[in-house]
Amino acid sequence: MEEYQEPLNLLMARVSGMVSPDHGECRVLKTIHFARECGFKKIGLAFCITLKDAARALDRLLEAEGFEVESIICKVGHMDRAQIGAPPSCKAMCNPIAQAEMLNEAKTDFNIVLGLCVGHDTLFIRHSNAPVTVLIAKDHVFGNAPEEYLKRLSGYET
Repeated sequence: MEEYQEPLNLLMARVSGMVSPDHGECRVLKTIHFARECGFKKIGLAFCITLKDAARALDRLLEAEGFEVESIICKVGHMDRAQIGAPPSCKAMCNPIAQAEMLNEAKTDFNIVLGLCVGHDTLFIRHSNAPVTVLIAKDHVFGNAPEEYLKRLSGYET
């Protein structure tokens, strides 16, 4: 409970308590509602190149809602995978740490992850100075809906 007394933690906990119970609002709208109620003005989008169209649409929506938006694609400051000891590839490696650092420099209030790869999302979150939410979890097999695998695995339905 002591951690909830920190002002930003307390604010985000209170706002999420207001936003979460509304099951009639999709996650995109809940994210906008959450950001607005928290008083966040400058939103960062850290997105995967495969979701550039979704990032563009979200950028436009957020700007229409009155937010200032900074968008950073995953390939920014890309590196050769061999530089970090990964197997070489014809594709440049993404750079989630650079994405976080650029949004830190832009002084975003709140960052949204759109489809960064597993591990890249973790690195981004670890290096972000601003609070982070994941709007889209990348899943090539199940169309960016990881829950679908769990449904098929266990046979449960929501």
